[in-house]
Amino acid sequence: MQGSSHRLEIESAIMSLRHLIEIDKSDKEKDYQNFFENNPITLEAVGYSEYIPHPEVFDSSGGKHIPDFIAQKTTGAWEILELKTPETKLNTNKGRRNKFYAETDSCISQVLDYIDCFEQESTLGQLKSKYGFDFHKKPRAILIAGVNERYDKQLSHNLLQQRGGCVEIVTYDEVLAALESLRLKYHSQQEGVYGMSLHFLAQIDGARSNVGYLVDVGSDLERNRVSLMLFQNRDFVFRVIDDKSNKHYIKLSNGERGYDMRDRNYYCAELSCFNNCMYISLSVNSVTVGYAYRELTNFDFGGVLVGSRANRKIMHIIGVSLSKSNPLGFTIGNYQMYARLLTFDERRNLAYSLLN
Repeated sequence: MQGSSHRLEIESAIMSLRHLIEIDKSDKEKDYQNFFENNPITLEAVGYSEYIPHPEVFDSSGGKHIPDFIAQKTTGAWEILELKTPETKLNTNKGRRNKFYAETDSCISQVLDYIDCFEQESTLGQLKSKYGFDFHKKPRAILIAGVNERYDKQLSHNLLQQRGGCVEIVTYDEVLAALESLRLKYHSQQEGVYGMSLHFLAQIDGARSNVGYLVDVGSDLERNRVSLMLFQNRDFVFRVIDDKSNKHYIKLSNGERGYDMRDRNYYCAELSCFNNCMYISLSVNSVTVGYAYRELTNFDFGGVLVGSRANRKIMHIIGVSLSKSNPLGFTIGNYQMYARLLTFDERRNLAYSLLN
């Protein structure tokens, strides 16, 4: 069974790719190159076990070609991956001439040139010498581009067959579907479990002392306490004190991963316990900052949650600590708290509603 880190990798990849497509609406190929390099779980989801970003491939005349990736399938076969953007138009609508749009047609010609390079023994030897893998002739090429809307997959298949059948187009919708399928296969049973989920949309001014509290949860200062804090050095910290008074931290420094506390940010902190283990995670703007999975550790929610099982409330205080000290200056846009872990779809929808 895959662990918590695997779940967070998948969920972070889904959230990041959706944000890139739907919120940023990026039309820059380098953004998608960076996404795949920073989220290798995405390549696993679409069937690859090894990958080389921007390999240098030389043809027999010494000309250098640089595909976006060469990647190895779990079957052992190598394929060439070329990335365009979700905005790329693929083939013309039905009722018009059956052809690819010029940008897509040009990219197909380019990857066919890459495939031809692999017919040369000198190229295969150069690649093995540089990257340490045994490559083979006639690799297939995968073009990741466009979305399903207004895309005729059957027409695309027919047109590609006319050009040798060694190129395949995969849309970004299909990439997201592969990630979602991987998430459901391994991790859907972990959703909605007993625990705590804190969600804040806030713009932080700064701590007025050594540390300031965005929220403090619990009834005991020394155990079973959950805190979101900002230190004077601008480190944002998610701290959990377990039932044995042990402290567990996840930290995000100001400026790290593009984080600026003065921006309007969406913070999501989660805590749950199962099988005598404690799990905590922190994400900012739908990107996972960190997680911790502690064995033989427990958290007693009895001192934190009040009310009936159907209507539990979280005992908390906002803007100061439980001892009503250490104030934090901030502007809060919205906050929601749940006495359970939300499902992935719930968290995703909540993030989009808070950020937009």
